[in-house]
Amino acid sequence: MVDEVAAKEGRLDILVNNFGSTDVKTDLDVVNGPSEDFFSIVNTNLKSVYLPSKAAVPLMAKNGGGSIINIGSVGGLYPDLSRTAYGVSKAAIHFLTKDIAVQYARQGVRCNAVLPGFTATDAALNNMSQAFLDLFLKNVPSTAPAARRTSPMPSPSWPATGPPSSPARSCLWPAASACPPRCTAPI
Repeated sequence: MVDEVAAKEGRLDILVNNFGSTDVKTDLDVVNGPSEDFFSIVNTNLKSVYLPSKAAVPLMAKNGGGSIINIGSVGGLYPDLSRTAYGVSKAAIHFLTKDIAVQYARQGVRCNAVLPGFTATDAALNNMSQAFLDLFLKNVPSTAPAARRTSPMPSPSWPATGPPSSPARSCLWPAASACPPRCTAPI
């Protein structure tokens, strides 16, 4: 896909790697989750960033630079009682983001990560149990007042969660050419 866009447009300036998947029925803790599912989730999520970035870096470098933005997750920063594979895959994406930033900064290629918290998409709300949501929202740092963090169901207007458009809006600054060339902080 990266090569198709570059061929059609004549260059590639911005790449947003926005994918993350898990199976809440099998992405459990280390002992109870099936090993094959663990490695499948990690492999799928990591490849979704590694392969497009590998294709994009040479194209961006050839044109004097560009911006790669990887959608990570607070799930890659904070331990969880389940979703081990998802957390490990997002932590690996955070590390890969830093590696790409360091390795290709001299060629003008910037790489940043946006780390959303719980994003209130239909898929998330329909596939995660209320018990999981309560535990997640209780343990992940939030700027929301305590009373809101214990509400029974997140909503897009609740500060502990974000609407599906939040990660996209967070990509605007690192995509801008004004972003410092060695900016690697998670956003």
